[in-house]
Amino acid sequence: MPVEYAQGDIFQVGPEEGYQFLLVFGHIGLNDMTSAWKQFQKRYAKTLGFIDDPFSHNHDPILFSDGKWIQFVPEATNHGMGLKQFQEVIDASFGWAAQKGLTSVITNGVKDTDHENSTVENKASDDRRVKHIDEYVRKYLQNFDSIKLISLNDAFTRNFGTNPHS
Repeated sequence: MPVEYAQGDIFQVGPEEGYQFLLVFGHIGLNDMTSAWKQFQKRYAKTLGFIDDPFSHNHDPILFSDGKWIQFVPEATNHGMGLKQFQEVIDASFGWAAQKGLTSVITNGVKDTDHENSTVENKASDDRRVKHIDEYVRKYLQNFDSIKLISLNDAFTRNFGTNPHS
């Protein structure tokens, strides 16, 4: 099964498209994640209403709806994460989802820690990162029927388009 790419809100796309496992990297702060989280939390208030900041909460997967799980992973230095740490998170989380028998996963990925003040350099860093993310999650293609990489910005669609790639 190919990896699919999208630009959008993981909190909307994941449940709407029926993904069974949402792996959400991020932080709650002065960004779009806050309002997206609050809307999602309200939608699933019965199971998620007690969590104010999901990235400071227990980082184990949470069953938020019938057969649907979500896991929150906080960013590290400079709102990013080193490649080795990212790979460890993917291995643990995607490994857990595969063992659980889940067939569809979606993640928003996380930028590298090297962001500074240069827009050009930051865009190049994002482009390198999404290529690493894509390359790394491909080792899980045999475990899932569907893997989607999504970002609020155009990092995935800018690098891969919107068509699935095997």
